[in-house]
Amino acid sequence: MPCIPCKIRKLIRTESNGHDGVRGMKKGASARKLNGAKPARTKNKKHVRATKVRSHPALQSKPTKQEEHRPAVPRTLNGHARIKEIAFYRANEKPYGVFSNLYRRPIAFEGIEFPTAEHAYQAVKARKKEVRDWLLKAPTPSLLAMAAHGLYTWDIVPDWSVTKFDRMRKVLYAKFSQHEDLKQLLLNTGNARLVETGTVPNAVNKTWGKVNGKGLNMLGRLLMEVRTLLRNEAKSRRPLRTHVRKPPRVLASRR
Repeated sequence: MPCIPCKIRKLIRTESNGHDGVRGMKKGASARKLNGAKPARTKNKKHVRATKVRSHPALQSKPTKQEEHRPAVPRTLNGHARIKEIAFYRANEKPYGVFSNLYRRPIAFEGIEFPTAEHAYQAVKARKKEVRDWLLKAPTPSLLAMAAHGLYTWDIVPDWSVTKFDRMRKVLYAKFSQHEDLKQLLLNTGNARLVETGTVPNAVNKTWGKVNGKGLNMLGRLLMEVRTLLRNEAKSRRPLRTHVRKPPRVLASRR
């Protein structure tokens, strides 16, 4: 059994080193664990409860009626979309269903007002006027597209395979330049790649879009061209910052 002076020296040595009576162990979680105490909690109960209350669905703001019908604009960072590729196909999909030609939004093209971009594109495909009028009387844009794609070769104008892409570019420019909300939605995609993703592997879907990753994606390419054109036009319309010089101050002559 150690003597009393040895006990006193041991006590003085542990207190001077900042220990709590356990040799070689500082005050902290490890010392409390050895002594049988519970470890300290890192989170406060009140803080956790407040976080849950703030994230409750009942406290979230509900969109107004105008915001529900308005196409949603994706969040961007420094004017560029955070996603690298945007896929679209059906006109009723939100928010990118507006990129479809079947999306119902009237446009004025070549002096005529059409209900959709598909109507404006298919208006001159048929050779005979009677067939063109029959196509434009289709009850829905999808039926118009199906009927136009089913025309025989002798019912189509001769140079349609050469002029159809240029006509589609002009139709898309008219669509997005005449409607500010559609224009902003297209510009807010930044530099993201736009791809029309079809489901049926036919020649039409593989020409204007992609099916299972294969196709020309001509509609997506033309949309990106129109996006670049609209962006350049917006930059050119900004007022130039000119530095106005102040006129020199004329000092009165001393006489």
